[in-house]
Order: sequence, then structure tokens, then C-alpha cells
Amino acid sequence: MKLRESLNKKIGIKKQSTQQIIEIIDNLLMEKKEEIPIDEQAKEFYDIIWKKASELTPVEILGPVRGQSSGQYRESYFKRQEDELFQKKIAEIFSAEKDSPIKRHVLILGRPLAGKTRMIFHWLKKQQTIDVLKPLYLEEYDSKIFFIPENPRKNRTKVLFLDDVHRYLELPNFIEILEKFLIRTDITILATCRSGFEWEKANNQLLQKKNYSLETIFQIIKIQDLDKQAGEELAKKVQVTWEEREKAFDGTIGSLILPLEEMAKRYRQCSDEEKTSLRAAKLAYYGGIYKGRNAFPIAWVKQIAEEKYELKEEEYKWRGIIDQLKTLEFCLEKNDQLFVEEAYFDKIIDPERKILTLTDFKELADIFQENPNVLLLLGNRTNAIANVIIKQKIAFKKTTIMIFQKALESWSLEQNPQSYALTQNQLGITYGTLGSVEEKGKNCKQAIEAFQEALKVYTLEELPQQYAATQNNLGNAYQTLGEVEDKAKNCQKAIEAFQEALKVYTLEELPQQYAATQ
Repeated sequence: MKLRESLNKKIGIKKQSTQQIIEIIDNLLMEKKEEIPIDEQAKEFYDIIWKKASELTPVEILGPVRGQSSGQYRESYFKRQEDELFQKKIAEIFSAEKDSPIKRHVLILGRPLAGKTRMIFHWLKKQQTIDVLKPLYLEEYDSKIFFIPENPRKNRTKVLFLDDVHRYLELPNFIEILEKFLIRTDITILATCRSGFEWEKANNQLLQKKNYSLETIFQIIKIQDLDKQAGEELAKKVQVTWEEREKAFDGTIGSLILPLEEMAKRYRQCSDEEKTSLRAAKLAYYGGIYKGRNAFPIAWVKQIAEEKYELKEEEYKWRGIIDQLKTLEFCLEKNDQLFVEEAYFDKIIDPERKILTLTDFKELADIFQENPNVLLLLGNRTNAIANVIIKQKIAFKKTTIMIFQKALESWSLEQNPQSYALTQNQLGITYGTLGSVEEKGKNCKQAIEAFQEALKVYTLEELPQQYAATQNNLGNAYQTLGEVEDKAKNCQKAIEAFQEALKVYTLEELPQQYAATQ
């Protein structure tokens, strides 16, 4: 009786039958159940697991720095023509038949601070029938255990969100993970990517490994710069003074919303130790040495500051430096990691430095020579840069090889088989592309040797996706080697490798990979 009265009081109903009460309890329990993660194991791979789009928070989509209501996040939104185009494309996708030839995925392309992620978030928040899945940025993806969790809410539209897809593509084995989603006709991918260097780098990575580009997968929407008039309208809308932000305005929304001039002033007033700590974080950022979305382990930042910049401080002094940087709003701290707004690296902290030199990368390799996980991240970054900066391609490729070889000094086939195979495969890819510009025969043989080492772990039975990708790489290496020696013999080996890859790359399940290998 007390339970009934309590329920009636809680829901504002004076009289209810026992059956109605049972139904109310069942509904409450069902609502509670939907809040529980679908699969505890999925937490290892995702930070958003089929959550209702309308219930997403700014921090979940924009990240801990830009999503904080007490910091950069603004509730108001500035709509542009690109918003209408995005909504039109999405409507076409969702209304199309499952077997329609229309590209089922959309990518928002634009400069840093252009509002790419915010555009998607603004649209998602208004959707009542969409559930969202978002994978974590992992140091390494294992396609053998990575899975796409089932959504217990039936008849819901499913969206995979990939913010900064160029960063995902730089992570080991992520392309194989992406392909798991591409074969699913019931999932639409919404992604963002920086234009310019990062766009070129991401496309080159796909072309190098899979022979197709982002434009093959996505419908592209490019965000254009705002003119001065639009900038003044935006400033008024978000309640900032145009005169105070005009100098920093570069045609992007973020350059008006972020207090760049104020932060530049604070940076100039920082102590030498505080500036050095931020420079160390910037070096890690440009070197690709971070976790998740701009999460910098404090231990890594300290190691760079100490060994690169000779900033050697007692632990209590380091604590003071970090606390002061938090007070100045340069960073947030969580789980022994620093989160820094990337625009501060580009525009405030030594803004003249936009890219690392070969010397910088070699120094970082020496600093982290006993940390193979960092070396793998570093090697992936130098390899990606080599595919874009043509004039220094050879030098960056050789530096990449040196970094991967350092990592292999710590990883053995017996004790670290997955990491060993991953690094060998990356090493083989690098040797193969180096062979396209110098010493073709020698470098192709090195590539073949590395791929064969990787295949000691990547077997057809245990890891079919990695097996197929590596066999495809092996086939390319043999094919290129056949251009300079034993043409018939090496072409035959190339054919055999491609045939092995096609045991996994079937026309029915992986048509793009099938076509590229054929």
C-alpha cells in the first residue's frame, strides 16, 4: 500500500490499478536500462555507445576543453549555408533504399576553428530517432577483438561519429576498423576533417594502404570562411565585442569565440618554466604523441621538458607549474593527463612554429627510445608527413624507418606478438614507399622481409583483416620488385599474395577492397 501511495504521489496520480502500477514500474526500469551501457566490454572501444542523439552533451562531442559550459561552449549557434546543405544530404541518405548507390556517409571539411564538429553536434541534438556510436582514440586497434555493439533499441537510425577522422586514420589498424563499419548498410558515418595538410595526409594514408580515398567513401561538405559582415553578426550573436576580437578573426567561427588575444597576453606574462611546459606539450602535439583527443600524459610532457628544454624541477614545483597553467586556463587536468585547446598551439604558443623538423623528430625518438608505444605514434606521424612533403619525402621515410626499428628493439615476436606484427607491417609499408623513389630493389626486399615477419602473427584464421591487408602489401612489394629483377618470378609471387588477400576481400563483403586488390 505504501509503495502504491508513494508511486501515486510521485507521478501525480490519485488512483491506479495494480496492473497500471506494474506497467509504470516496468517503464521506469526500461528507461533505466537504456542508460546502462549495452556491453561492458564495449567501453574498451567506445566512449559513446548508442546514446540518443538528443541526449548528447557538449563534452561528449566537442571534448573536455571546448565542451565546458564554464569555458568555451556557447549555447547559441550561427547557421550557415553549409548547415542547409548538410541537412539536405543527410535527408537524402536516410530516405534512400539500403541498396542505393548513393554514398551513405558525410564528411565536414574545414579549417581549424571553422565549426565542423559544432555543426554536427547542433544537428544531432535536434534528432529524436537517432542513436550515436563514437569510438575511442586508441593507441592500437585489434580487429580480432574490436566489435560493433548491438543497439537494443530497435528501429532507430544508427550514426557513427568520427571527429577529426585524419587522427583516427593515423592510428594503427584503424583503417581495418573503418572497413567493419563500411560494410554495414544500416550505419551512417558522420565525420570531420581539417582541410589543407591534414586532408592531404589522411587521403595519402588511405591511398597508400587501400588504394581509395576519403572522397570514395564520403559526400564532402566544405565550410567556407566568413566575411567581415558575417563575423560582426556572429560577434553580436555570441555577445562578444567585435572590436576586441577583430584582430584575431581569420574567417572562422572559433577565432571569434575563443579569447585568442587575451590568451596571447597571458602567454607573454607566463614564467619561463610555464612557457617551457607549454612548448613541450606543443612538441608532443605536433609529434603525434598524445592519447585520445589532445590528451597529453603529464609524464610525457615532463620528459620532453626535461630532456629537450633542460627544465629539471622537483615534483612540487611541477605541481605548481601545472596548477598555474590551469588557473590561466591554458589546460585542464584529468587522470594525470593535460587537455589543451589545439588553437593555442597553432596561434599562441610559438605560433611561427607550424611543423616539426627532422631534427625535432630525431630528438623525440631519442627521448622516448625506451617507450615503444610513443615511438609507434611518432613513426606514424613522420610517415604521414613524408607522404605530403614531397621535397623531404626520402629524409622523412628514412627517419620513420629508424623510429620503427627503435620500437622493435623493445618488442619481440614471442613477448609482444601484436605490437611486433603491427610495427613490422608499418615498417614494410615505409620501405615499400621509399622504394618508389630510391633503391627500388633493396627497399622492396626490406619491405618483403618486414611483411613476412608480420605474417607470422597475422594469420588467415586468427586475424583475417590484418592478414589480407598485409598480403596485399606483400603483393605490391613483389610487384614493384619485379620491375627491376626476376620479373616473372616476382610477379608470380605478387599474384599469390593478392590471391591470399582475396580470400578475405570478397566482392560480397568488402567490394572496395576486392576491387582495389583485383
